[in-house]
Amino acid sequence: MFLYFVRFKLFLISTILLLSTSLFSSEKNITYMQILQDPNNLDLNLKYAQQQGKVGNFKQTISTLERLNMLYPDNVEIKLYLVICFSPS
Repeated sequence: MFLYFVRFKLFLISTILLLSTSLFSSEKNITYMQILQDPNNLDLNLKYAQQQGKVGNFKQTISTLERLNMLYPDNVEIKLYLVICFSPS
């Protein structure tokens, strides 16, 4: 009975944490129009690629990362994210 209570308590805490991070997330959705207005902004483009990856729009994610890879060929973060996108899960 005690083990059941501990598991239930952990489940409730993890659910509350998950909901609070998703509800109170400070990140806004980045639109494609914002990318078109500032296409060389590395931080904005990386956030957009991550946002598209979370939604499941992998074609847009990969195309953004490939474009960034051409603009910033020495950036390791871009290359690693591309490898993650192409690796089987």
